[in-house]
Amino acid sequence: MNKLLKLFSVKRVRVYEAQLRHGINGLIDRMYFKEHGGVGKEKRKIIFHSTVWGSDFLHSFLSYTVPSLLQEGNIPTLARYGYELRLFIYTHPQEYEEIAVQYETCLARLREYVTVSVIPLDGLKAGWWRDDYWHYVTSALIDQINRCIAEDAMMFDTRPDTIYGNRSITNAVDIVKGKNVCLAASHPRVSKESILQSGVFAGLRSMEKSFENDELVDLAFEHGHQSLLDSFDNEDSNVTYNGLSIRKIYDSMYTVIYNLPMVWLCNFVIDDLNYFESPGPYWDDRWDHRWPRLLLRQNRLKVTGSSDLFFCVDLTADDDRQMLKKKGFLNNDKFQARSNRYLNNYVFNSFSSVWRGRGDRPKSVPGDWHSSQEAVN
Repeated sequence: MNKLLKLFSVKRVRVYEAQLRHGINGLIDRMYFKEHGGVGKEKRKIIFHSTVWGSDFLHSFLSYTVPSLLQEGNIPTLARYGYELRLFIYTHPQEYEEIAVQYETCLARLREYVTVSVIPLDGLKAGWWRDDYWHYVTSALIDQINRCIAEDAMMFDTRPDTIYGNRSITNAVDIVKGKNVCLAASHPRVSKESILQSGVFAGLRSMEKSFENDELVDLAFEHGHQSLLDSFDNEDSNVTYNGLSIRKIYDSMYTVIYNLPMVWLCNFVIDDLNYFESPGPYWDDRWDHRWPRLLLRQNRLKVTGSSDLFFCVDLTADDDRQMLKKKGFLNNDKFQARSNRYLNNYVFNSFSSVWRGRGDRPKSVPGDWHSSQEAVN
């Protein structure tokens, strides 16, 4: 009997220890994560935000980004749904007007759906950056965040070197509708030089062709930037250490571990404004690396896991974003920038996205698991 009582007491102590341990872990989690309250109504205004200057970027913006916005499933559909749509272009007005005159057909169609405002970069005073580039980008964003909060609007980050798949933007809005959250997604880099020479993308430029997401996935690898093509983890020498790890499942489906998914659709709160107004690292580091950490702490971030929902590509010059392939990274999906690795990078590392092209699923081989399941069904 004494042995039984002793055994029972030991088990009870272990149960209490486990309960205490779980309680402490839960307390630590609750102290770290500061969940932000949601919104009770759907926002009906969407602001498209673009900071763009320089001939090269202005031509990319008007040749590819704007036509991709005008695909039937994007801005025209949002307009039919009754959203109030505005586009703010932060730029140097004289330079913009000199180039925009070449794209009047495209811009005239844009104005059918969207109120377009051109904001002079030189007039911005927000932000504390001394360098012109970071001052422009950060000051424009702070100006826009203030506007979004004041007007109860969502913001879609419309980069001047990005092509969005048809329906991607509408899907993004539907995902976050009625929620006080932001939406992030992984995206590949494509060769800008290859895109400029492509007859297929010339159809987008002339607004005669649309790209569904699955077609854009195929085109991303067909015109891939070297940093994308070197990110497959089945090769011992690769660049997966930079945060993107790709594995081909079959001919047209890829599983993607991306440690740095980018925020595209934003529902800003005062904490975001305070964050970007405060002194800190450069723009790319803040937007891509650090701000998602705040969003996760406040439970205000959703990440799309399927290219069917949202997909876009980033036009990148061949001589830009070059990364050295390193040996010993077979099967790697870890982000190796140790001093730049935050909570959000660890969280995103556990999340696998799927990019799906147009190819058919491969036929099963007799005797494998897939064929046996098909036989049962």
